[in-house]
Amino acid sequence: MLIFKIQEKLVFVFDEFQNFSRVNPELFSKFQRYWDEGHRDSKHMFLVIGSYVGLMKKLFQGSKEPLFGRATMLFNIKYFTFENSFELLRDYSEINIEEALKVYFMLGGVPKYLLLAGEFGRADAFRTFERLFLEPGMLLEEGKNIPVLEFGSEHKAYFSILEAIAIGKATPVEIAAYTGVAPNTVSKYLHELFYEYEIITREEPVIGAKERSRRYFCRIISSGSGLLLYIGITGLLK
Repeated sequence: MLIFKIQEKLVFVFDEFQNFSRVNPELFSKFQRYWDEGHRDSKHMFLVIGSYVGLMKKLFQGSKEPLFGRATMLFNIKYFTFENSFELLRDYSEINIEEALKVYFMLGGVPKYLLLAGEFGRADAFRTFERLFLEPGMLLEEGKNIPVLEFGSEHKAYFSILEAIAIGKATPVEIAAYTGVAPNTVSKYLHELFYEYEIITREEPVIGAKERSRRYFCRIISSGSGLLLYIGITGLLK
């Protein structure tokens, strides 16, 4: 790769890096080869950014992937706190703290969603929600399309499990009964949603049988809030 031969120190930023898997998947192997051959003599810095949590983890932490072990540091960028979100929203309009709380509870601390909400310049949180998700529906479709790409051919099973959790089915037995997915398979999906995709969280009792008492809950995070909003809205529209 010619960039490794440039003597000047440069910073290269690859946004949505995981999309190369659809455009040119061979690039990862080529990047690995050139990295192994030239990075020790190079002054460059490479920043790789991606919003698909599962795919990014697979690319750099999957033991069979070309770029496994090549990352110097890994960062999981967290969502904004309410304080950060309120400050951002106030840059756009004279929103009061009550309406800002409503926006935050509906959208989470996802910067993109908050920016769009702020650009509408409205202090009415529910009207903002309607414009974002119900009128043109652009974010509603985003909340569906991104997880479909993440989950692949099994996305329907993941969606069913997340819908079950969102309406209060909190244990693996309850989730299996609601979705019709075999209990052993449900456990596999829950493990992946918790560890790999980081879309759900779980609580375990301090004492007692952990497996029987373990309960799962949806949580709003930067990679998953659009999906959870999608599940919630489609449930309301049924």
